[in-house]
Amino acid sequence: MLHCSRQAVVYEIRYDRDMIPEGVAINPENGDLFLSSYHKNKIVRYDVETGVAEDFIESGAFGFKGGVGMMVHDKGLFTLSSERTPSHSSSVLLVFDLGSRQLLHRYSLQDTVAHFMNDLAIGPDNSIYITDTERHRVYKLSYPLGTISTFLQHESLKYPNGIAISEDGSKLYVDSWTNGIRIVDTASGEILNGLHGPTVEYGIDGLKYFRGNLYAIRNGGKDKRKHGLVKIALNMAGDSLGGVTPILLGHKKMNIPTTFAIDKGYAYILANSQLERLDQEVNLIREPDSLTYTYIIKQKI
Repeated sequence: MLHCSRQAVVYEIRYDRDMIPEGVAINPENGDLFLSSYHKNKIVRYDVETGVAEDFIESGAFGFKGGVGMMVHDKGLFTLSSERTPSHSSSVLLVFDLGSRQLLHRYSLQDTVAHFMNDLAIGPDNSIYITDTERHRVYKLSYPLGTISTFLQHESLKYPNGIAISEDGSKLYVDSWTNGIRIVDTASGEILNGLHGPTVEYGIDGLKYFRGNLYAIRNGGKDKRKHGLVKIALNMAGDSLGGVTPILLGHKKMNIPTTFAIDKGYAYILANSQLERLDQEVNLIREPDSLTYTYIIKQKI
C-alpha cells in the first residue's frame, strides 16, 4: 500500500550521481546536511537553502572508506568508515570539527578480525554506542578519552544495524534481523524485551528515538512500495514496543533508502542510496547510466 504525504518536500542534490550515499546527518545550528559516500569514500556537505553541494572531506582523505552511519553532536561530525571486501576489512570511527573540517579523533578496534561498524547513537553522557553487523554485537565508547569495547553480545542480537538511545540515556534500541528491535538497559546491559514480531526481518536501517517513540527507515528490498519511514510505538517507560505505523512509504523517489536525521520535528530521509548498482566487493558501479542524483525527503513527524 502506498502511504505518501503532502507534507513531504524533496531536495535533489545535483552533485555526483555515483556518490552512492549511505549515511546522513544534519547540523541543527544551520540546517546543513552531510552525506557519507560509500562508493567515493568521502563526505559531502549540502546547503539546503542555496542548493549548493561540496566535498566536506575529499575522496580517501584521512583514510575514509565506505562511509556509513553518521551524526552531528556537540559541533562535531561523528562518522563511521567501514570497508569489507573478500581480502580486506577495516572499520573506524572518525570525528571531524564542523568548522575547520579537521580530524579531531580516530577510534578503531585493536584486533585483526573482520568488523563492520554500521551505525551509532550518542547518549547525554557522551557514551557512544556502535553496532557491528559482522560480529553481531554492540560496542561502547566513553567519548572523548575512552576506547572501543564490547558492550553487548547476545544470541538474540544477530546482524544489528540501526541503533537509537532514549533522551535520558537509560534505554538503548537496537535492531536485530532475527529478533526485531531489542530494548537494552544501558546501566546493566540487560535486554528488556522478547522477540518483537512486527520488526523481525523487517529491513530496518536507520533508527531514531524522538518524543517517546521510535522512527525507522525500512528497506523493502525489491518491493519499492515497502521502502520508507515508519513509527514504532513505545510505552511510557520506554521498555516495551507496540506496533508499526507507516509515515511515508512507497514514495516515487525512494530507491533503497538507508538512514535519516531529525531536526525540529522533521525527518530528513536519504531516499535513494542506489546501493543495488554498486558491486561492493570491487567497488564498481553497475549500469552507471541508470544512476540519478541523490534525493533527500523532508517529512513532518
